[in-house]
Amino acid sequence: MQKIILFFLAFAFAFIRPRAVSSATFYPICQLQGTGNTTPYAGEQVQTEGMVTADFDNQSERGFFIQVENCDDNGDTSNGIFVYLNEMANVVSVGDWVTVSGLAEEDFGLTRINTTPLGVGVVSSGNALPLAVDFAPPFDNAQAKTYFERHESMRVYAADTVVVGPTSARGYAYVIRAGLGIARVFQGDPAGTGEIIPISSDGVYQIEPDAQVGDQVFNVVGVLNYTSGEFGIMLTSFPTLIRPSLVVAHESALLPHSRAELQTTVHQTNQQTAPFSLATLNLHNLFDPIDDPATDDSIPTPGEYQTHLKKLALTIHELGEPLFIAVQEAENNSVLQALANRPELEATYAYLWQDSVDRRGIDVALLYQANRVNVIGWELRQGCTTLVDGLGPDGNGDVTLPANALTCDTDGDGENDGNRLFSRPPLVAHVQVCEGSCASGGALRDLWVIAVHFKSKSEDNDFQAYTLPRRMAQAQFVAGVYAEIVGSEPGAEVIAAGDFNDYPDSQPLQILAGAGFVDQVVRVPQASAFTYNFEGVSQIIDHILVSPGVLDNASQGLIPTIFHLNADYPVSWEGDDSTARRATDHDPVVLRVGELTEAVWLPIVARP
Repeated sequence: MQKIILFFLAFAFAFIRPRAVSSATFYPICQLQGTGNTTPYAGEQVQTEGMVTADFDNQSERGFFIQVENCDDNGDTSNGIFVYLNEMANVVSVGDWVTVSGLAEEDFGLTRINTTPLGVGVVSSGNALPLAVDFAPPFDNAQAKTYFERHESMRVYAADTVVVGPTSARGYAYVIRAGLGIARVFQGDPAGTGEIIPISSDGVYQIEPDAQVGDQVFNVVGVLNYTSGEFGIMLTSFPTLIRPSLVVAHESALLPHSRAELQTTVHQTNQQTAPFSLATLNLHNLFDPIDDPATDDSIPTPGEYQTHLKKLALTIHELGEPLFIAVQEAENNSVLQALANRPELEATYAYLWQDSVDRRGIDVALLYQANRVNVIGWELRQGCTTLVDGLGPDGNGDVTLPANALTCDTDGDGENDGNRLFSRPPLVAHVQVCEGSCASGGALRDLWVIAVHFKSKSEDNDFQAYTLPRRMAQAQFVAGVYAEIVGSEPGAEVIAAGDFNDYPDSQPLQILAGAGFVDQVVRVPQASAFTYNFEGVSQIIDHILVSPGVLDNASQGLIPTIFHLNADYPVSWEGDDSTARRATDHDPVVLRVGELTEAVWLPIVARP
């Protein structure tokens, strides 16, 4: 009989969820959150209570959010917290009032309670939820960080928003509150960029269809989560997306209204006044479907590869098929040849390419129309640096504990005392541009083209720009190459083009300006001056720089054009081969070089 009683007691204990254990100290949620970025009770066994506002306990998040309305009178503390269960289990429902006991901790910046289903007790169900906070972060970046932290894990809403960053590969879209008086957020805005609100796709609902810049999104309601270094609203109500029709409205005396008109304009200009046009185009990981065991390459399916090629070819056609195209992120010569062979292209392109030491296997190259270009000579130019930053082809990949192998000689004494500066060395080409077909003779124009792809900012954070010294050294190296050219050929016409991975006012670009280069992309009207969109911030990181030798020809004009085909559109469009939009993640830039026949010409900014 005693054994039977013990058996039933054990059975009951296993299936009746206990209330929070008494050994844990009780703290209100707001006290657990504290006034700083981390909980003051990390590592302690704690107990708290609150209303379940969002339930993901039976999903990959393995937990749920709880909140207490008016937890305290301190606006510096959050009233919500995430409860992590360590397993998928159907424990609670939205509207439950629960007690929770577990370990208070920080999970990569998210304050949470780490527990198990046994640490959760449901007191009541069907309760009204706390009111959602009208979420309106300030412009100032530092103030915005504090604002987000104060609302971590709380219910928030924004009734009317405008998309400023398209749906990303992570499923995030970036919006601002409507009524701010702006339609786009720009890098370098002196007021800041803190007003951007990320919306995650991990919630109960998602924005559908995937958002593009300019969309309006209504009824944004959810909980403010923090994961992978970024806040984001996990939607708990279905939002409404309205997509306004695209309106072409840009400041330009030469704005074409269609691609055909643009092409006519370009052809007329080339025939009458402009010797050539040059573009920069990031190909966005143009890999073939064959695995290269020597690199960390991505491997698309054959269908994905063909779609990528077609979209890139459509893009080049939209650009008017420039005479030169400085490209970045090409895996090898076979992808370049496959791109040149696409039927969407009318021009016949050849290319200059040499395999680099990039670990992913992405290289720079120069496409050119062989019938109008004579190549005098070209090479990849590698530098050597004493930087110990963990970056570059000889770095250990750890910017916090950096080490770089000694692979090159900086001072010519025969001893290796430095590491290679570039993973993707600049391609330097000396060419002649023919006025017509090179086969028919005619006037020639001597030109130098430097195609670049500087180090990205992928290792940087809000506190440390780890990658900046290397980009500065790369800029100094390119400035040195330019000095060599003009030293041996005074007045040489030199153009440096590519993905510089930095802004017009950045130190690397200022180094190049100090060497004599003049950035043409900054001439584009401010409202359309961007080539990339990072988490809702429109910015210029692709540049075309010209030397005084180009500018000194008084009979020629320079017309920069940014084609906004990519940065404003969601990643999911990369699979749609019916359009050139979102062929890559960068907007291409074209520089047309020709005589001015009008008193005032403004840069072209074309948008489909």
